[in-house]
Amino acid sequence: MSLIAGAVDFSKHDEEMIARINKMLGFMMHENYYIADNKVAGSCGIGSLAFGRSVSLSKVIENDHFIFAFSGKVYEIEKLAKKVSMDAVEGTDLLSILLEICERTGPEGLAGMNGIYLAAVWEKKAKTLHIVNDRYGFKKLYYWHEGNKFVFSSEYKAISFLPEFSRKIDEYAFINLMTFGYVLEDRTLFEQIKVLPPASVVTFREGKMTVRKYWNYSFHENGDSRLSEDEYVDAFVDKITSAVKKNVKGVERLALPISGGLDSRTIAAVLKKINTVPYIKAYSHGNTKCFDVRYGKEIAKTLGFPHATDVISADFVKSNATAFQYIVEGMVACDWAWEIDLQKNAFHKDNIDCVISGFFGDVLCGSDMTWNRLHDVSDDETAILKIYKRHVDSFNDYDAAIYFNRKVYNRVKDYNYETFRKTYYDAPTTNIYNRARYVNLLQFQRRFGSTMLDRYEIFTEVLSPFTDYEFVDFILHVPVDLQLRQSLYKSMLIRHFPEVAKVGYTGTGMPINPSKLQAALRWRAEKYANLLKTISLGAYGKHDYSDYRNTAEALRTKSRSFMLKAFANNKLKNAFFDANKFDELTDEFLSSKSTLYEKVCYPLTFFVWASIFLPDDYAHSREEE
Repeated sequence: MSLIAGAVDFSKHDEEMIARINKMLGFMMHENYYIADNKVAGSCGIGSLAFGRSVSLSKVIENDHFIFAFSGKVYEIEKLAKKVSMDAVEGTDLLSILLEICERTGPEGLAGMNGIYLAAVWEKKAKTLHIVNDRYGFKKLYYWHEGNKFVFSSEYKAISFLPEFSRKIDEYAFINLMTFGYVLEDRTLFEQIKVLPPASVVTFREGKMTVRKYWNYSFHENGDSRLSEDEYVDAFVDKITSAVKKNVKGVERLALPISGGLDSRTIAAVLKKINTVPYIKAYSHGNTKCFDVRYGKEIAKTLGFPHATDVISADFVKSNATAFQYIVEGMVACDWAWEIDLQKNAFHKDNIDCVISGFFGDVLCGSDMTWNRLHDVSDDETAILKIYKRHVDSFNDYDAAIYFNRKVYNRVKDYNYETFRKTYYDAPTTNIYNRARYVNLLQFQRRFGSTMLDRYEIFTEVLSPFTDYEFVDFILHVPVDLQLRQSLYKSMLIRHFPEVAKVGYTGTGMPINPSKLQAALRWRAEKYANLLKTISLGAYGKHDYSDYRNTAEALRTKSRSFMLKAFANNKLKNAFFDANKFDELTDEFLSSKSTLYEKVCYPLTFFVWASIFLPDDYAHSREEE
């Protein structure tokens, strides 16, 4: 865990600045074992929070020239030391190397390091603040700029709870959350708070903020040189093995979340191969019948790792949603509220040092999220529409016109689609498939997928080998025809890790390399299960083995009263929804006439968020109670 917070405010003296930084850190003190530190010089103060023992680094130091704060982790210290002609011997202080880089090359020398990180540098003499983040923007930094004041933090609650902050809901972020379950671009649910763009070098001086982008994704293009498929397969395993080795260096006790997907089984197989971590325990989450638990358990058994199944309680929304939304700040919907407490308790019980995540693997390696519906498309506008519809997860444009407050809807109605369209055309490629992938990388992965790392970091260290720069640069330059349907990914597993390729895959319910007989039997079983379900009106037949948490049933039963109480906030409901239509929608869901739980879960997220972050603005009146 590593968090930072800071401010530049020329109206504050040192004592006031120290008090402000400590207050900001206090809002992010999720566990009592966090270690806090801060430095103040003139108009700037910066503070940090970290675990006592940590693979990540979060620290703030000071010398005659700078206040220097770093949050996150970077790899290949030897290369960084060589950059400034230092000797990186065992035990070399990373912060000393980074500070030396800053002294010799300026803050921009911190751009482009291999890792997920933030660096904040206050130049005392020049009275200038510099902030540099990792090239993907996965290490979040939120900021508020108003006049000569610039306030920043790893979690925006440290800004929004300041008494001088004027809290106004961002209507564009609201419609993002209702449509996708996450927020697009650089927005938050507060209009004045933004998140730093990826690959940014920020400079704040004399009240003016500038942002320079230092990197962008690149892809294999038609006409580029290419290897044979076999060479790509072998290079794939070499790159991901190298990335895992970098990540787990020095780790003693490792948690391995494992499912029936490709990413976690790949990491599991590589960990078994390199055999450098003394203790590894695998964990699967969900009901015991779902594919993720069944196949995750089988993979762990195949590789010889101890395994535990954590069953998600049916009351997970009611029990966890409020605490969860305080942590995630409306950036993640309540259907993920089971995650933090369940995993924290399991990992602490087993004295885990770190958790290793398969995040980022799917989209990099050709997941259907980006290719689905595009195989026959040749024009950009058709592609954009199909990509957009593929990402819509709840209220589509037609629904929004019905269920949202008419004035709000008219102001924001085109924003979702136009954001996807702009991102598509901003892609540094002309290939439709790679443009689709770029949209996924910039919007879904940065604003939703990477929040997995943030949630883990509340209670443990998190490792993410698929984000390794060398792996990413390799896999995005594999020709498109080898990426489709994750064909190269699957070929790598079949050739190099056949023992886990034989285990069922959640996406199909079959091994990664099924025989013709297995595929035929599976097809026939699916056909008859669907027929039985139709004849029996849903009473019998196909079971959804991919549903590991059953959110719809959880909301209808154990969390029903919690949800209805949240929706009783008529002031908030009238401000953003058509109240009558929304109540009808809720009734349809609770009576099982509607099965799309997202259409109540995403609004529930918004209502719970508002109860925490805007308790006075949208408080219940006595008449409403």
